[in-house]
Amino acid sequence: LRLTPEGVRDATFTASSALGESVSTIAVQSSGKAIVSAPLLRIARLNLDGSLDAAFSAVINQNTNESSDRYVFSIQADDRILVGRNNESLRSGPSTLFRLNADGTADPSVQAVPRNRAGVVCFAHASGGKMIVAGDFSYFGGRPAYRVARLNPDGTTDESFNAVAGLDVVRRVLAQADGGVLVIGETGIVRLRADGAVDGSFTASGQQIPSVLNGEVAAVNFPGGRIAVAAGYLPGQGSPTGGLVVLKRSGIRDTDFDVGAGFTGGTIRGLALQPDGRLLVGGSFTQLNGQPQVGLVRLNALGTRDPSFSAGLDNGAYVDAIVVLPDGQLVVAGGYSTDGNSTGYVVRLHSDGSRDRKGFPFVKTRA
Repeated sequence: LRLTPEGVRDATFTASSALGESVSTIAVQSSGKAIVSAPLLRIARLNLDGSLDAAFSAVINQNTNESSDRYVFSIQADDRILVGRNNESLRSGPSTLFRLNADGTADPSVQAVPRNRAGVVCFAHASGGKMIVAGDFSYFGGRPAYRVARLNPDGTTDESFNAVAGLDVVRRVLAQADGGVLVIGETGIVRLRADGAVDGSFTASGQQIPSVLNGEVAAVNFPGGRIAVAAGYLPGQGSPTGGLVVLKRSGIRDTDFDVGAGFTGGTIRGLALQPDGRLLVGGSFTQLNGQPQVGLVRLNALGTRDPSFSAGLDNGAYVDAIVVLPDGQLVVAGGYSTDGNSTGYVVRLHSDGSRDRKGFPFVKTRA
């Protein structure tokens, strides 16, 4: 579904039923068109009204027909699309990192096969047009790369970055303004320096992300080097966090940010920061601080709920991804689950959560 800057659902956007029951990833090109990953089409582009863009034809991994393949992607400044493929059942195969031109045609200048592992899980934009690539691999670009690698703007491996051995499977990475990289894995949070060495001054390093998250990890950079991380507990940081914490630059919990009893009924799946510092939180949760709050909420700078934002999602709805557009509007991807059946969405909202009547509907991001 598409929301206006106020968070209202945009009824003029209707995503194509050809996407199937789920959409796993969403990103928006400079034209405003949305790139989505879905089981039936793998990677497709939606027009502003939600219809499939027939002019976009993604060429991906012709040598594999694995239905369990998952694709993640990130749009570069020139609208080219860096794509990662991962499959927990595979340990070899076609390229697991490649790039598409803005129209979906193949860009042969970027192709890589991370060795011995299942592939690429996430990306982060770094300074100078570089890209952080992370996931479950031990070699990348023909050289050792322990779960994290950095690419130059031309797609070659940046050999000045050498991630330390010992990192577990990575679920999320954040590139920080000073060149550092925050790595969130299945067994902890580590901050790497610009050269890939562990930053020992970051006190959250090595702390465990609890298994209660079941792989659902979300994180976003805050101003001043702070980091918001979605987690049920953060060992060593005191009491239960209500599903969401903000860490200071040093890794110590920022106790001024407090969501109280926090999110219940489900997990947090997506975070996005608005230019004014307010935080959008999406997921499968049904309550915030004991009050009904389905799937999407906006928090003020200190973690309190912003009552001026109301997306009004129905019971059974969840949100997997949130994109803040330059005009302040939001593109939200998620779905509804009723009676064991799932229906997908992509929707545009105004900044207050009300729906943008000129934008596109809600398309589910996960089966």
